[in-house]
Amino acid sequence: MSGNFNIPRKVLIAPLDWGLGHATRCIPVIQSFLELGSEVVLAASGPQAQILKQQFPQLTLLPLPGYAVRYSKKGATLALRLLLQAPRILKTIRAEYLWLKQVQKTHQFNLIISDNRFGLWHRSVPSIFITHQLQIQVPNSWLEKKIQRINYKYIQHFQQCWIPDGAELSLAGHLSHPQQLPNIPVQYMGPISRMRKLDSALQYKYCFLLSGPEPQRSILEKQILAQVDQLDAPCLLIRGLPGAQQSLPNTKHCTIVQHAGTDELMQLLTSSEYIVCRSGYTSLMELMAMQRKMILIPTPGQTEQQYLASYFMDRGWGLAATQENLDLLETLQAAAQFDYHFPTLQYFHTARLQELLSAISWHRH
Repeated sequence: MSGNFNIPRKVLIAPLDWGLGHATRCIPVIQSFLELGSEVVLAASGPQAQILKQQFPQLTLLPLPGYAVRYSKKGATLALRLLLQAPRILKTIRAEYLWLKQVQKTHQFNLIISDNRFGLWHRSVPSIFITHQLQIQVPNSWLEKKIQRINYKYIQHFQQCWIPDGAELSLAGHLSHPQQLPNIPVQYMGPISRMRKLDSALQYKYCFLLSGPEPQRSILEKQILAQVDQLDAPCLLIRGLPGAQQSLPNTKHCTIVQHAGTDELMQLLTSSEYIVCRSGYTSLMELMAMQRKMILIPTPGQTEQQYLASYFMDRGWGLAATQENLDLLETLQAAAQFDYHFPTLQYFHTARLQELLSAISWHRH
């Protein structure tokens, strides 16, 4: 520990590799640990590692293979596709548990922070699991309860569960506030955002912010590019492809950006009147912090994103649309009529991290 016994001397932080959101929402958490004087070591691979390395070039980054989940072209077959990959996912969970045991011998971490990586806990080091999904959405209530039991079985290996949402005013709804909580202490961190509201002149009418797994990211990109010039308004397309080799040329009305780091992205989003994006939870937390007008297109087959798009629309926080037969002109006309409003939210900050750390039982093990 450092001078204050509640502040760990050395922390491992590792995000899941499903989309970029788990990595980007770890950025404010990493910054807060650094502000408190902890030494932070990161673990990731692929695009998640690239984003973290770009943001924190001074930090040690250990290569840790991800779950490498493959998604289907058709949303309807996604659940089956995930089920078929379950044996490999379970093998990865076991492998990362053994990896941590080995790495701990060298690094001697005082705290483990796992963003949705089920195997990343240690018997003799306080281990924290970060998730906003305590209730995974599936169409069948019997199956939903069974999945929740399996989810909790893994979560309960950890000492605490931290939820990036408010205890009262919730951005994730039932996902983070289920009827039954896991049998370990659950702490609501407040929503997390590396973005904040800026005052900036509008440069673009619409910003298309792409993210998430392939092939769905590319399918939506093609749909947008086929229709964007009909809009007859200045547009911006952010492809969300860090490290991609091939770039796309700008179109008549649309500027195309491969990827944007935090500061550049904040400027681009602030200078756009409407943001068209996936309803991934990290994107929603960041855009709510910036108070941007959102048009939400869930990834087909991703029940969590479908639920969140609907939840946001019911509250007037964002307009929901579907990728199937997407008519951009019609959707954006509907957005112009939509009554957007933004609640006041208490976001995660360094003082909140200190409160969370003070609730950890450091000598339990």
